[in-house]
Amino acid sequence: MYICIVAKTINNMNRTDYIIKRNLNKLSASNLYNLLQMNECYDNKVVCLAFLFNEDMYYKFIESHLGAKKIVIIDNYIEQFEWIAKRFSKIQFVEYNDKIKFNKMPHFDVTIMNPPYDGKGEPLYLQILDKAFENSTKTICICPSQWTYCVPTNKFYEKYKLKFKNSLTDYINAGNEFEAGLGNNAAIYILDKNANNCVDIEELKWTRFKNQKLTKSIYEKFIKYCSIHKSIVSSCKNEKGKYYVTLPKIRGHYYKGTYLWDWPTLLSEYAMKNFDKPKDLSYKFWSFNTIKECENFVSYLNNDIILFLMYITKTDRNIHFIHIENIPMLNTFAHNWTTDELAKEFEFTKEELEYIIEEMKPFGWKTRENNA
Repeated sequence: MYICIVAKTINNMNRTDYIIKRNLNKLSASNLYNLLQMNECYDNKVVCLAFLFNEDMYYKFIESHLGAKKIVIIDNYIEQFEWIAKRFSKIQFVEYNDKIKFNKMPHFDVTIMNPPYDGKGEPLYLQILDKAFENSTKTICICPSQWTYCVPTNKFYEKYKLKFKNSLTDYINAGNEFEAGLGNNAAIYILDKNANNCVDIEELKWTRFKNQKLTKSIYEKFIKYCSIHKSIVSSCKNEKGKYYVTLPKIRGHYYKGTYLWDWPTLLSEYAMKNFDKPKDLSYKFWSFNTIKECENFVSYLNNDIILFLMYITKTDRNIHFIHIENIPMLNTFAHNWTTDELAKEFEFTKEELEYIIEEMKPFGWKTRENNA
């Protein structure tokens, strides 16, 4: 049996890696050890451990699995593990770099990893997960959860959804288990090439939310309404009116594992007050005959009900058509729709509306104005 331990130290992390390290440390090592299935019996199996940020956990694992024929540790700074090497003579250390070839190593029965989250474009954690998965029968990974609920416009996330969907056997929401400031943006995934029963990867989008049943029900009512009536996308870029409401192309902020107040908002402060025709027609905009209609449309997009829909569908700062395609286009904006009127229009129950209002308390322009 071979055990491969892959680690990345704090000295070579970006900010996101550091946040994850700090927050994971708030979870007891024994609980994390169990969640990652490191307490399983791995005699006569080949195991790879990756980026777990805790030398004691590596030591504990090695000490508890002496049936291993060989143990491999991969790290940027292998000298930090010299004390482990002195205790266990059959450990092999390999310096970590981007050129490491997993397929040149022994095939792993199990890979347990928390890969670095940095990198622009195609996420590094998915690239490493992909390489490890190719060389492993079973892979257990802590990583950001966006790839499981991405929109099709993100070609990188979509690629991995398709690749892993027939191997994903389990999912543990980090926000529920760690209670360490990660929100719902990281999770533990179990991928098994020999799996008989797989998790429906499309259903994972609901696990981020406090009440999955209510969230799904609300989302389905938006879809139903738009299928009977129409979405705001249908009237986007209509130039017949005199005044215009224009969406920015990028909106919302995310910091230290938390969505900030403006994450689900669609409008900038400028867009809420300036109703001129956009000079750049590549922007998404809607035209109206009166300024009052523009103001009411702005109020509609800022309503907690619409913010909640954006909270469900938005996966990055870019505002794609697919993010707004289920926002209903109402038959009139001659008056300002209240929250109760919108709830009745979309047939939300009292429980659903109360859930929306509670979940949206940290978000929206009202939040900023109240704390200004």
